[in-house]
Amino acid sequence: MSYKAKVIEVMIATPSDVAKERQVIGDIVYEWNFVHSEDKDLVLLPVGWESHAAPSMGDRPQAIINKQVLKNCDLLIAAFWTRLGTPTGNRPAVRLKRSKNI
Repeated sequence: MSYKAKVIEVMIATPSDVAKERQVIGDIVYEWNFVHSEDKDLVLLPVGWESHAAPSMGDRPQAIINKQVLKNCDLLIAAFWTRLGTPTGNRPAVRLKRSKNI
């Protein structure tokens, strides 16, 4: 049976070294929907560059993804392992500095 629900677009952002984890995150979002969406009147819609971005020219790849996909999202879930990113054209790659205070 159909029901009304608010849709929350959830961007899943991961580098290539966590493909399995990316799939698990998507599965968890779909499982949450199955269990909770009807009684909460809320649907989490997973989005990603693979399924929601169209080929385009005229800008850096990450900027195109941000314009087409990320700007409309309500929530971002990110997962990292050994890769934190690559240079974007206007910023260097993200670096993680380990603190001795942790």
